[in-house]
Amino acid sequence: MKGEAAKTYMKGLEFGFAWQTVENGYPVHMLYVKPDYIWDGGTATSFAGGTGTSEDPFIIKTGAQLYKMVSEYSNAETASGTVNKQYYFRLANDIYLNDVKAADMLNTTEAHWTSKFNTWYSQTSYSKGFCGNLDGAGFTVYGLYTNKGYAGLIPVLVDGGNIHNLNLRDSF
Repeated sequence: MKGEAAKTYMKGLEFGFAWQTVENGYPVHMLYVKPDYIWDGGTATSFAGGTGTSEDPFIIKTGAQLYKMVSEYSNAETASGTVNKQYYFRLANDIYLNDVKAADMLNTTEAHWTSKFNTWYSQTSYSKGFCGNLDGAGFTVYGLYTNKGYAGLIPVLVDGGNIHNLNLRDSF
């Protein structure tokens, strides 16, 4: 069975985690597949599409676009209750923030991680946060690494913010 048909008819293979489909090819175990795009630590200049409305959300396909969302759209006031315009975002791919297949991924010493892996966005204050809507569309963010301040995929989520349909794996 090849391509998308394998994903449809071979449900026990855990596609997206352990197995990956290859267009017109047989399923491949992900241990042997390096992701096409691992975030380089930078910020994108634009999203992959969309206008940010509920009907036409900003489309996020890369780690740099996800970083743009978190770093540039986490500006809703938490203390005053003031909320800037609510934007909508949707993932269109699995996103690799670090190479989770790297042999030294499990070395969890801080010195090792800060020298070899991309550190994710963090905030030093709880005064502003993300008030958008992020639809993960069933995709997964791999390799999130953060080590300071208010931290996490989205460090501060304020009232009205919404994250759904999103998986997070192999993160420290």
